Amino acid sequence: MTAACRGTSPASSEGESHQSGAVQSGTSVPLYAPIAMPVKHCGKLLDGNTDLPGVIDFRLLHAAPGEGVPQFVRGVAMSHLGSRIEAALGTFDNECRWELIDAIVTECPDDVFDASRELLHAGDERSRVLGADILGRLVTVDQGQRMRVSRTLRSALATERDPSPVASIVAALGHVGDPATLDLVFPLVSHACAEVRLAVAFAVATLSLQPLGPQARVALIRLSRDDNSEVRDWATHALGTLSDADGPEIRAALLARADDDCHEARAEALFGLAVRRDPRAVPHLIRALQSPHVHGLEVDAAAAAGDPRLLPALWALKLSGLADGLRLRRAIDRCSSSERPPLA
Repeated sequence: MTAACRGTSPASSEGESHQSGAVQSGTSVPLYAPIAMPVKHCGKLLDGNTDLPGVIDFRLLHAAPGEGVPQFVRGVAMSHLGSRIEAALGTFDNECRWELIDAIVTECPDDVFDASRELLHAGDERSRVLGADILGRLVTVDQGQRMRVSRTLRSALATERDPSPVASIVAALGHVGDPATLDLVFPLVSHACAEVRLAVAFAVATLSLQPLGPQARVALIRLSRDDNSEVRDWATHALGTLSDADGPEIRAALLARADDDCHEARAEALFGLAVRRDPRAVPHLIRALQSPHVHGLEVDAAAAAGDPRLLPALWALKLSGLADGLRLRRAIDRCSSSERPPLA
């Protein structure tokens, strides 16, 4: 899942195996535009060690001080919090913006909450997006804020109509982690804006209890067929890796993505089929392992499948030097083991 998050979905790094199971807060996800989600291959989470004067000198828009900034922020403009909020509103450098947000949430939690709530009710869309993004980040560093942040976001979502703030609010709800908010998220599955649908895929993945309920299954299967590749990737990741859900409809949805044009979605589908020990994964995995664009997730899928028919492709991949050695060794060992029967 990229432009802005996958701050949560698990992404395997080289040398680490891709694990199936319920999503856990703090795992790695794609950089999803409105909010750094606990994300998969999504972008990095920033550490908040921001040199504010340098940020303002080089990355702020050239605008009059305080112009377009909500009254509440102008009122505290001389504080670190007010200055950082104004800088975050002014910059269009996404990395700089998230550095500023990470710095903002190190301030007094009550002040951050009050400022973010004011931003959520601002007249301009950019301020409302920032307010939601800050609240979503705040709950990841201070769980004591969960309930009042959840109430504030739910109230804002009830009246918000612009796609970007809606997407940021939904993504922030995904960080809050209250499954009761899914009833507000499910109706947005077919939203016209892909940014919103991406946030919905993330939120459904992170908020759903395991095993997946019927509404969550239907939502993720539908999103796995989305026209937008990032949405398909997140939804397939949620179905195949973050969830243990199984059944003909889940496997059919994963198999439909096994030849996806999006490499990430295709790899997620193959991993999901392999951990469910579906033999239909084998020919797709052989092709994936023979590709010059093979990534670690396909090797992890081969290890999960443990099928000896994958060995020639794995040995060839080892000779090519294109894949991580530890992952390859694990996959070869598992496919060579007599303890596990071939997929059938």
